[in-house]
Amino acid sequence: MGVLHLAGDEAHARHVLQAIAVELASTPLCAHLEVTTLDATTTGLEAAVPERVVRAAHLGEAATDLQAHIDDQHRALTALGADSVRAARLGQDAGDSWTPHILLAQDLPESNARAELFTAIGH
Repeated sequence: MGVLHLAGDEAHARHVLQAIAVELASTPLCAHLEVTTLDATTTGLEAAVPERVVRAAHLGEAATDLQAHIDDQHRALTALGADSVRAARLGQDAGDSWTPHILLAQDLPESNARAELFTAIGH
């Protein structure tokens, strides 16, 4: 788990984020991928690719969904006796069952939800 922070010119960073979002939503390289876009980040993408993209109205909602995903993966890792998702994907036949969940956010304002999100992803 990690964070990619786009810095620099705000308009340029927004366009780069939109390009990343479109690629993640449409790539044939990863059949199992969940993308959550926050608030006004890449509007319309959830309508174009509803099987892969959902929109969260606010950071608290996104953080709760991501925490549930993390908790599910931790339970599965414990059941398998695996140390990491990478080890679980390499050590079993159902490697595709470890679906990545990516949160795309144009802004992450200081808040309790942001602190909870960063705690959940270990940042």
